Amino acid sequence: MSNMYIMAATILLAALPEVASPATAQNGAAWHLGAEYKLHGAGAVANLWLDASSRRLYVAHSDQVEVLNADSGRSEGSMPAHDAAGIVVVDNTSRGFFANRGSDAVTVFNPATLAAIRTVPLQAKNPESLVFDSDAQRIFVIAPGSGEVIALNPHSGEIEGRIALKGHLRQAVSDGMGSLFVAAQDLNLIHVVDTHSLKFLGDFPSGDADGPVSLAIDPFGRRLFVACSGGKLAVIDTDIGFTFEELPIAAGDPDSFFTFSPQGKGGWKGADFVAGDAGTLTLIQMNAFIRYSEGGNVSIPRGVRALAYDSKTHRIFLSVSAPHPEVLTLVPASSEVTQ
Repeated sequence: MSNMYIMAATILLAALPEVASPATAQNGAAWHLGAEYKLHGAGAVANLWLDASSRRLYVAHSDQVEVLNADSGRSEGSMPAHDAAGIVVVDNTSRGFFANRGSDAVTVFNPATLAAIRTVPLQAKNPESLVFDSDAQRIFVIAPGSGEVIALNPHSGEIEGRIALKGHLRQAVSDGMGSLFVAAQDLNLIHVVDTHSLKFLGDFPSGDADGPVSLAIDPFGRRLFVACSGGKLAVIDTDIGFTFEELPIAAGDPDSFFTFSPQGKGGWKGADFVAGDAGTLTLIQMNAFIRYSEGGNVSIPRGVRALAYDSKTHRIFLSVSAPHPEVLTLVPASSEVTQ
């Protein structure tokens, strides 16, 4: 596989402190559980999307997308949905999108007013993961029920193409340089798609890491982090599709994100955070360009199914569905950050 398969989901983190009670890591310094944002109604939380500039947190929650103030947790409105899933808000378009698994459609909305603009029938089953590719200027919708990726125009919402892929599709990520990665959980493969031509390019194997679910990427090092349900995380060189590192994580259904830590001498260059639904957040630390290691395990509530990272406050938002649906904040205790 040629060229650079990197990802646009970069988040800048000024510090990567380790963790302490009630969220405890192995290495010393602290994170702690902060505010709890209660949600209305019942049902599992499927996805989170943080718009850091507007300070709004979008929560895909059963028959609605709830919108909270990211700093206070105050409700700022909601939008009706049919089993809401993936959410994307695209800067400079005045458009947001969320998937409705129950109606096999995507809702296009105005982020300023939360008013629905249009509903896009996909003719594809169970749309879940949504990704915006800044290079091709397209929204990609992953529909596991029919094994398809659907490309949407982010301005009009019109369907621009479809790509059929094999296996049980899970999360997707885009590199902002012409490639989309899609996890095929049952095949232990990462499909690669050209975001311009909408052609299937080939596969990356996940090595000995079974059940790829969640993807994150280092956009400069061109490293793809593949969190797998079997309890391993594969680190793939996307220039050649080679898995050069496999590290332990908690088994289960993980969610993850990659972030940078531009600290000084001895500081972490970057890390991948992987949350397992069994109650562990694992920090995968970058030690060198081709060497990574486990940087600590954080005890978090069981049942966490989605993460969002706040580049302004350096908090992590965690979704919990039981015993009642809410969003929790994980707060770094250290105030020694580098802006």
